Amino acid sequence: MIWRILLLVMLALGTSAPLHAESHLFFLHNRWLELEPDEAHPQHGRAMYQEIVQAFEQAGLIVHSELRAPDTEVEPYSQKVVEEIKGLLADGVDPSDITVAGTSKGGFIARRVSAQLANPDINFVFIACFVPPDTEPIRKLDLQGNVLSIFESSDGWAQSAIPYLEAQEQKVTRFNELQLHTQLGHGFLFRALPEWIVPTIAWAKGHYDQPNYVSSLNQILEKDSSFNGCILVQREGQAAYARCQGFSHLESGEPLTMAEQFVIGSISKQITAVLVMQAVERGEIALGDRVSRFLPDLGQDWKDEVSIHHLLTHTHGIERIDEGLSFKPGSSFAYSQIGFHLLAKVLEQASGRSFQELSAELFKTHALNKTCHPDEAPLSYANLVDGYEEDDTGQLQIAKESLRNFAAAGSFISSAFDLARWNDLLHEGNLVSEASLAQMKKAHARRQHPIFGEIEYGYGLTFLKGEQDTQIGALGYSPGFVSASFYNPESHTSVIVLQNVVQGLPDFKKVFKTALASMEVIR
Repeated sequence: MIWRILLLVMLALGTSAPLHAESHLFFLHNRWLELEPDEAHPQHGRAMYQEIVQAFEQAGLIVHSELRAPDTEVEPYSQKVVEEIKGLLADGVDPSDITVAGTSKGGFIARRVSAQLANPDINFVFIACFVPPDTEPIRKLDLQGNVLSIFESSDGWAQSAIPYLEAQEQKVTRFNELQLHTQLGHGFLFRALPEWIVPTIAWAKGHYDQPNYVSSLNQILEKDSSFNGCILVQREGQAAYARCQGFSHLESGEPLTMAEQFVIGSISKQITAVLVMQAVERGEIALGDRVSRFLPDLGQDWKDEVSIHHLLTHTHGIERIDEGLSFKPGSSFAYSQIGFHLLAKVLEQASGRSFQELSAELFKTHALNKTCHPDEAPLSYANLVDGYEEDDTGQLQIAKESLRNFAAAGSFISSAFDLARWNDLLHEGNLVSEASLAQMKKAHARRQHPIFGEIEYGYGLTFLKGEQDTQIGALGYSPGFVSASFYNPESHTSVIVLQNVVQGLPDFKKVFKTALASMEVIR
């Protein structure tokens, strides 16, 4: 299930990015697939060859790849690839539209191909295939072309390509290098991870320049060893930065990946707001309707005063359902979970369907396959990580209350890629009409926020004064989970930060420090 969902995400990432005409990718796999293509590696698990190839194909690349015979010799096989590439060149394919990517032994073959072709314009991605000089099996090869090196910090076998390239006489046309931090050792290349697949796709499409924010985000994570979570930056529908640090379950030491699911806290409110606006568009609800129209059995008189608009904007004054109002509706602001819980009840009465059913249909319709209501069957959130908080002694303990908030207000479950896709869908007008989106982004209320200072509220969305077209979204907190999802409509960029270790309470500036620093980098 994990890889199927990942492929849907990769499809969404790849189709909107500009492609060269007939961009070709030669993918050369690792040695394990020569030996046991159908068996799981005893340390690294199953090699996801088909999933990796399909991720490249669904990103729009023409993929040339095959399972090699056992103990394939590097030299003759590299010559075979060289002849195939020469055939493409003879047919008029531009060399910049050809990329050779290899993992481990496949990378050794790719290195031989680079040296033999000696073409300065062909792209190469070498993944975990440079080893220390004293054990290097292939020496004195002058690599050429546009070279991207990818290696993993926890890999005890492969290392940086820089010492190798510095030693060669011929300089490559372009060079970039990414150090990953998946904590999967050499096994990272067995998995269809966006951490290495996304930059490979970008390189194959001619996106050679690493944005300035990549190094800045890396520095943020490297300085914050306590950060346990994932950061995703998606621009124009394509992942530009994807990195996880830490573990999905601290006890087992299983490293986090971008495939994991998190409880997203108050980001949930914009999901509820979209469902409300869809009901408005269908004529089932009007924003000025009073709560009493849908919930006539409520025992308090405020049901005739509080409107749907008041609930959406935290201006209703309800503190408890069985108590009176703390202020006249519309006269003040008090951040509330109960208002969105009431919106879920209103939606159920207006539609004749459960809030869980309404949200499930929304997610299914838009291929948000890792996003779900917490009452869905556990299979829907099989990749939900554990959330941790400090106890009174400062020790991290699994949070037991993560899913006990009102779902409509703060306990939907999602993943980084799903949240980025949600942002694209919402702001490109695929979830609600232009008029409804304008209402969601309008500054209906204002408050003093404990982190941002003065902040403005739309329907489920927040932004600094006048910045609804610059950086708009929400922070989220649920016991054990910290989240941030913000979108820049001008640059079509999402910044998603998901954490499953909460430290620093009750100081929310400390709790959200990495999310805030990440948002500032992309600002």
